[in-house]
Amino acid sequence: WDRGEKYCQALEQTGKVTAEFELALAEDKTFTSWRKGFGRLKIDALVKKKNKLSIIDWKTGKPKDDLLQLKIYAAVLSLLYPDIEVFNTRYVWLKFDHTSGAEFYKDEIPGIWQEIDGHIDRMKQAWLEEDFQPRPSGLCRNYCAVSACEYCGKGAR
Repeated sequence: WDRGEKYCQALEQTGKVTAEFELALAEDKTFTSWRKGFGRLKIDALVKKKNKLSIIDWKTGKPKDDLLQLKIYAAVLSLLYPDIEVFNTRYVWLKFDHTSGAEFYKDEIPGIWQEIDGHIDRMKQAWLEEDFQPRPSGLCRNYCAVSACEYCGKGAR
């Protein structure tokens, strides 16, 4: 019995499942080819039923509370599906047999875009100023080649 099988079966009962759904956006938030994309999404599973869209992202690591990825999915998909009123977003934490996420409503999408745009603006500024502040990550211990970084060689993994 696969850890995610019960989640797949539950999805199939709610409607037609689209798996490995890919979208790319240009900087002006219009859809473009994957190669020309300013931003790209690969969504593990989608189910559209009337005015509700269920968005699933399978995760193999430990559960985290960060909803930014799910907010990005909802915001971008709101451009593709303007009739959707409710975006039910879920992480499926396979190793822990647990789900987390949130529902976002159509009237919340402009605020979500403001949050996303703020992140993008900070990244652009860091790129222009070539100022990339170090942050600890699970990759620091075994995979980081930046030996001058205070986190290099540290952290759990």
